[in-house]
Amino acid sequence: MRTTKARKSDGSTDAVKSTYEKAWSATRDRLETWIARDEHISTILARMGRLSFPGHRENFWRKQPTASSLGRRVLEAHDVDSVDDANPYYPAVIDGRYSVGSAFNAMQYLGGTTRPEVNVVLELGSGWSANLFGLYLFLGNARSHSIRYVGAEFTEAGRECGELLAKHDGRIDYTAVAFDWTKPDLSFLGELPGPVNVLAFSHHSIEQVERIDPDVYAQLARYADSARVVHCEPVGWQRDPELVRRRLDNDRDFFHRIARDLGLSRDGTRVPRTKYDVTTTEAQLRGAAWWSWNRRYNLDLLTHVDQVDLLRVRRTLFDYGSMSNPFNPSTLVDLDVRTGQP
Repeated sequence: MRTTKARKSDGSTDAVKSTYEKAWSATRDRLETWIARDEHISTILARMGRLSFPGHRENFWRKQPTASSLGRRVLEAHDVDSVDDANPYYPAVIDGRYSVGSAFNAMQYLGGTTRPEVNVVLELGSGWSANLFGLYLFLGNARSHSIRYVGAEFTEAGRECGELLAKHDGRIDYTAVAFDWTKPDLSFLGELPGPVNVLAFSHHSIEQVERIDPDVYAQLARYADSARVVHCEPVGWQRDPELVRRRLDNDRDFFHRIARDLGLSRDGTRVPRTKYDVTTTEAQLRGAAWWSWNRRYNLDLLTHVDQVDLLRVRRTLFDYGSMSNPFNPSTLVDLDVRTGQP
């Protein structure tokens, strides 16, 4: 039975903000400890588990003729395109068997594709700005010297963390600004000396917001001389029209059926294994949709990507491993924004 009655949930904007205010306050305390010891910013990020730029693994097997022949066979056995050089997947050995791993790293992708003219790097929903400071280190002093880094964050505690790190570093041109996906305000870009060439990105930030306001793209078009937006968000399941429809209808029975098929339980207890094949793309998409429904995560990003005329898709990469959560794989959506619009 389908129902459109809203579920009771603590996933409101206020509840999410309260949760992250506490989380980033705790992070601020940890940062202050490292700063008091005069640790370098790279050491702080590394010890916080936020300084990782792997990338050599996906290319090694391609450069070795013998490894390449086996590697292609392994990937093809898992229905992975072995010819596309941009594919981040590589042949791996997992638990004693040939399998497939993913070497895609969102921050390395951003650092490696930052255009020479970019002079503003803006993270939308930046948390404590760990990603921004990682990019700052990745791009290096010479390149970062000409870049203004902006952490646009919902929580005051998150913004305080960014400002604390920036002051400790002493070299980065960093600003923290308030930002809300449901009420975006990027007017501060209009106050910067021109030209303003923006690389904006989000990393598992939109996931926390069921519906975003697409005016964020119109504001980038209005205030920037050039703009590119890269989303790394768990929204790949949104490309399945039925899953989107079920989510919009809040079809509880449908999502409870997914939970049963996948053998899930609410309290973590073991449940009988079902005959449902969890190795298929369908199972992964349904599992991700269930997770999004259960957590009241975002349901409209890909709709805006398809419908906002200002956007042109440069690249997509669906459902790569991220955040060590099989229910929450990330999807890369790399967009150009048509600027100069009123």
